[in-house]
Amino acid sequence: MNNSIQNLTSLIPEQCKQQQGKIDKKLVPQTNYSKPVYKRNKGNFTSIKHKPAQEGGASATRVSDKGLSFIAGWEGSVRDSSGKHILYRDAVGVWTIGYGHAVFSKAERQKYLNGLTESEALTLFRQDIKRFEDGVRESLKVPVNQAQFDALVSLAYNIGIYAFKNSTVLRLINEGAPMSEIEEAWKRWVYGGGRVLPGLVNRRNAEWKLFSTGKYY
Repeated sequence: MNNSIQNLTSLIPEQCKQQQGKIDKKLVPQTNYSKPVYKRNKGNFTSIKHKPAQEGGASATRVSDKGLSFIAGWEGSVRDSSGKHILYRDAVGVWTIGYGHAVFSKAERQKYLNGLTESEALTLFRQDIKRFEDGVRESLKVPVNQAQFDALVSLAYNIGIYAFKNSTVLRLINEGAPMSEIEEAWKRWVYGGGRVLPGLVNRRNAEWKLFSTGKYY
């Protein structure tokens, strides 16, 4: 395990490391084991001083280690009795493994039937995050600070990069709209399967707190 992955492992909330029931790792888990973990151990996060982005100033372009742990904590994970990450269906029925990696094809699902080690799950997570970092960076027309960038990538990672690029949130940020308007648009993203999901409400609140105050917990 390389140093960057090892450091990230130390920041992952304890709930994401806990085993989620005794399941044969060679089998696709049943629905009753398919509940993503939304609770986080707040003690594992640290806050940073928030500095509002200034027009023409430097802008963050990559997710920080604290941002990675923040996103991984909200994504959660499901594991078997050996501690391996296993396939599960998320709140809207999408096959998922590790820290929010969506599995859409049958071939890829077969690939993950034996699960992933923590190191493999974190490596996959970091690979997935890069696409969202790139998408958020390319979509922004104004500079943002590190906490704001981390919050935006968390939102994009959860709702999808296409939805993010076409969102009112992004448009308002690029237009320099009042924070109250951005907050209202941000907190509309709480629906899954046509209903409000408490886990998404909590995540949006945490993301907004991060974006507006720089506090990771």
